[in-house]
Amino acid sequence: MYEHDTEAPDVHYFKSIPWCAQHMRGSNLVVRPPSCRTIQPSGENLLFGRTLNTAGTISALLEIFSNKRAGGDGAAASASATPHNKDDGSSLIGEAKWLLALGQDVNGYPGMLHGGVVAAILDELIGGMVPINRERGLIPAGSYFTAYLHTQYRRPVPTTSGALLGRARFVKVDLARGKVFAEATLEDGEGTVLASAEALFVRARGAKL
Repeated sequence: MYEHDTEAPDVHYFKSIPWCAQHMRGSNLVVRPPSCRTIQPSGENLLFGRTLNTAGTISALLEIFSNKRAGGDGAAASASATPHNKDDGSSLIGEAKWLLALGQDVNGYPGMLHGGVVAAILDELIGGMVPINRERGLIPAGSYFTAYLHTQYRRPVPTTSGALLGRARFVKVDLARGKVFAEATLEDGEGTVLASAEALFVRARGAKL
């Protein structure tokens, strides 16, 4: 299933690339722009919603995940519902993918993505799983921040390949303590891992940001 217009430019672009289109097929799938593409009135999401949302930076971006959570029936909970997940996170939507197209304005070396942007993409990919679960009432409300991000640069990330695939998944979740351990990879169309990261996200305490 699609939560957004199937004729949206980003959807149309990735459907035109056979290996990308394959990732967009399946039952109970949600295919949409990630939440970081929507700029909030507070100014939240300006980096991926404006700065990295141009023809020369990240020109197309979609997130893909199964709406059927672990241990669930696939029905999405309302955003206002009381979270009914276990403290270990076993009932959360624990995996997500990104399809992204890069431009030359994010080059470090010719035709290669700047390492800082690689880390930013992996960080945002992992962090994007929080709103996926929060909007379904599966994770407590609040802001989550990166406590650490350990990034490995395995191969140069090309900005001339047409599209790349990001994968993220929760490794360990302690909702009672507001801690989410996760990992992510950035891959080419053949499945070669170009970069990877391990991260810890923590829920902010006190005033809501």
